[in-house]
Amino acid sequence: MSFEHFTEKRQKLIKLLETKYKTCRNPVVKDGYLRQLNHLSEELSFARPDTPADTEERRRILETYADTIRNTITDENPLWFHGVRHLASLEKILSSGHLGYLEEEESRSLTSPGTVDVTSKYSVDTTIEGFCGLSSNYLPAGCIFALTPKDADEIRLTQDSGSEQNIKTVDFAENPDRIYAIISTTENLDYITGLADKYGLNKEKIHSFDSFIEKYKEDFRQGKHMDMQLIKRHMEQRNL
Repeated sequence: MSFEHFTEKRQKLIKLLETKYKTCRNPVVKDGYLRQLNHLSEELSFARPDTPADTEERRRILETYADTIRNTITDENPLWFHGVRHLASLEKILSSGHLGYLEEEESRSLTSPGTVDVTSKYSVDTTIEGFCGLSSNYLPAGCIFALTPKDADEIRLTQDSGSEQNIKTVDFAENPDRIYAIISTTENLDYITGLADKYGLNKEKIHSFDSFIEKYKEDFRQGKHMDMQLIKRHMEQRNL
């Protein structure tokens, strides 16, 4: 499908939904149409032709990045990973000051109000392959939040090799250190850095997929993860 055909189909779908929205008498169904309309309109505003460099970067990430994560992130210094499919959703998250349930992504398997679904290094394939928009044609990729576990119980959960875990909403406005990094494709870095500026997030947290790995390795070399190690030791002592 060409880029022109892609945008034409989206525009036709938007017009169809507009008609359904105007004629619908059921308030619940009407609200669903409105959410779909907003989502498609936002999506279309980000549409652009694919480029060879971005396509190749995405292919490499989809094929190899989960193994890179598993080989880099240590059990002593674990992280959670949460994917965001669309850049429009990212702005809503940053403006709200917390990472949690979004109605436009309510199809996610575990998410409900007051919670957020996450994966560990053992299950990060789920985030990379299904929840950060890497497979979308004619749309920028989304992003991945790398999050620090908040306590010993969450650290224990990171050792689970299952597909996803469900944790409480991350209030990064109150606890900015919960965001270790926001990871995206090279194409998106300037845009996401601008959002970080706009909403008061440390711009040094914005990374490409490659620079995130280097950041983690460097922080580990400098001992910047020691707080996580202390929490883990506390957890192990408590379970003796």
